[in-house]
Amino acid sequence: MTADFTIPGYDIQRELGRGGMAVVYLAIQQSFGREVALKILPREQADDADFAERFLREARIVSQLVHPNIVTVYDVGVHDGYRYLSMEYIHGQDLKQAHGSLSRRELLRAIKDVARALDYAASKGYVHRDVKPENIMIRNEDGRVVLMDFGIARGNSTTLNMTRAGKAIGTPYYMSPEQTKGLPVDHRSDIYSLGVVLYQMLAGYVPYDADSAVAVGIKHLTEPIPMLPDSLRILQPVINTAMAKDPDHRYQTAGEMIAALDQITDEQLDALDASAAAFRLAGKDHAATTMETPILTGDSYPPIVAPNRTAVTTPNAAITQTPLPRRRRRLLFLLLLLVIIAAGVVQREPLQKLWHKWQPVMLAKLGMPTSGTGSPAADTATPPQAPSTSPAPAEPVPPPPTRREQITRLRNSLDENPDNAIELARLYRQILRNQRHNPLARQGLIHLREWYTRSLQAAFEQGDLVRARILVDGLKQAFPRAADNDRLVRLERRLEHAEAVEAHLAQAREYIAQDMITEPEGDNALEELRAALALDPENEAALTALGQIVEAHLSRALEYQANGNYQHALLTVERGLMAEPDNQELLDLQKELRKQIATQSRHNALLRQAAEQMQQQHWLEPAGNSAWDLYRKVLREDPDNKAARQGLQKLERQLLGEVNTAIANGDLDQAETRLAAVRKRFGNSPAVRNSQLLLEQAIEATRPKITRVLLSDTPLANLDQPRRDALKPSRSLYVGFEYANFDPDTTLLQAVLMDGAGTVTIAQKPVIVSESAGTQYFDMQLPVEGFAEGSYKIDLRLENTPLASETFLVR
Repeated sequence: MTADFTIPGYDIQRELGRGGMAVVYLAIQQSFGREVALKILPREQADDADFAERFLREARIVSQLVHPNIVTVYDVGVHDGYRYLSMEYIHGQDLKQAHGSLSRRELLRAIKDVARALDYAASKGYVHRDVKPENIMIRNEDGRVVLMDFGIARGNSTTLNMTRAGKAIGTPYYMSPEQTKGLPVDHRSDIYSLGVVLYQMLAGYVPYDADSAVAVGIKHLTEPIPMLPDSLRILQPVINTAMAKDPDHRYQTAGEMIAALDQITDEQLDALDASAAAFRLAGKDHAATTMETPILTGDSYPPIVAPNRTAVTTPNAAITQTPLPRRRRRLLFLLLLLVIIAAGVVQREPLQKLWHKWQPVMLAKLGMPTSGTGSPAADTATPPQAPSTSPAPAEPVPPPPTRREQITRLRNSLDENPDNAIELARLYRQILRNQRHNPLARQGLIHLREWYTRSLQAAFEQGDLVRARILVDGLKQAFPRAADNDRLVRLERRLEHAEAVEAHLAQAREYIAQDMITEPEGDNALEELRAALALDPENEAALTALGQIVEAHLSRALEYQANGNYQHALLTVERGLMAEPDNQELLDLQKELRKQIATQSRHNALLRQAAEQMQQQHWLEPAGNSAWDLYRKVLREDPDNKAARQGLQKLERQLLGEVNTAIANGDLDQAETRLAAVRKRFGNSPAVRNSQLLLEQAIEATRPKITRVLLSDTPLANLDQPRRDALKPSRSLYVGFEYANFDPDTTLLQAVLMDGAGTVTIAQKPVIVSESAGTQYFDMQLPVEGFAEGSYKIDLRLENTPLASETFLVR
């Protein structure tokens, strides 16, 4: 599909893809003759300030990120209402398309390349926010991995809601818990997303899936990290760290994640590939290949793809049926043959086709010879011919699943559906009722008990009490006699105890989420945590939560203190001491805050006096009692005083306002003097640098300049003629230029013609300009032989300073 518009400098070839914000086309950049990906923001989107800002932000961000694993931006602009972004075109596939063809070694190399890109972006202060397989490209030429689409990237510690204007911002399958909740995020959010991508590429499905974006987000917030299949457990620690719910528990830099992946050797990865290949050759597959479907807008949602947390399954051999003796098999085949011959009278054509298809197989089972065409050598077993007027056969009804198929189906999804174990136990016992000593059914029950044991152990180790409860209840149903087993009784008591502790912890977490930490009495997180510790004094989660309460109150008190809000800081410290009365950090901070409250009144008096001086415009005078001096007195005693710092910022703006006004009025000397006074007090701040730049631009605007130059091999009438790629060889060079800010009387320029490198002077000519602004034309004559083919350079100089420099080709 081609575009119905044009962008100057680009030949648009075809559409590459569409996203929620823009359309991407393959184009040829005319100036370089190279293929580029041209990202276009349509007119209707360009009117949306939010989309336009995201589009320009992507250009600004990626232009600053020069890295081999980050897409390169060439150009950005606006034409005829279309905003466009020209970037590197990648010949290759995205990671989602390529993952099936990648070895484990190649996959980890790709993940590490993305981590390098994220590490570099983080060092520049940017968070990508949309790391997913579709935004990771792999070049066909050299396998280089390139991170794409910085459309929603932002600086560290900024907040971005999950939805905006009814559309998903980011992809819920890959969003970190803090991004899902709309909290401030930093580069560790990208590390979480990369962990999700790694899990998906290894397991074949996303770790959390549901029928809506909101449900997926809730799973990211609440559900435990899923386990990889047993064969991939070597990578589970990397997944656990990268996908930790708390950013502080993740890798703190993408470089740390690379270092962790580097600990896994190529030999170990090759062994995983070899094991997977052998598993596939055996007709098995330890992981599904389901990839997620992108979340849709509106009321349309993707199908549910439940993660397959492979743990322990019963070997397929446990349900293999005892083969029938050869003689009984032959009798069965003979009986089947007679039925087919008898039925042939009624159903001629379909049975004839069935005969030709299965005749060789049946005869082989019977041990009878067959000819090359699949018929018996004596050719005496052809089915009887049925009348051609026979009615068409009815559609065959699929037979009900066999017991073996039922068992296989139940066992293949046993880990996802623990209730299958109850049905499996029933089927095994059904077999044993007919064949009391059937070894395979007995072995199946043994394997089922072992599966329960291992699954329960895993559930307890992972702290998954819900699954443990399902398993315990299922075990009692599958094996009723086990209900009186002492070991199971002790296990259930342990589970009930853990559930009681977890109930208190869950209530505490709910109170913490509602900021009900120490009050109201009887309904707060602190009391619930103490109840949990009464049941389990060494409970790590409760102790950790208490520590987090203390740390949260300490952190919040320090934040209040940093903002000069000492009263709130002291109240917060006292609440923290309720959780841990002997915490030395809180006690020390309590003493410090009481001292700061005592001195705050004096500072407030100085601040009020400084505000009065600001109103009277006593900014820098009188010395010692000016607004500047009073704010500085406060900051010498309290360097972090917010009000004093804000006062100085306001003062800087007032002083620079005077400077900018002088620049606008053309009083450049006064502006320069005033700016020097500001720089003496405030240093080279960004605002000072901005005023300095305005002053330099104002000074520069008064200097002589040449704004446009046109070269030709024929006389020039005006400067509106199109520029030519090359001039024809001749003896004359015709030059026209546009100038401004020259002396209104007479200005002498020097035109210097040189070789393309600018090292050899070929000719010089003085050019006299008699007005302050306008257009000037002149020509330069060369020796008899004229211009030879090649490149040349011409300078237009004023007092030996080049005002313009142009290079051109003669061909």
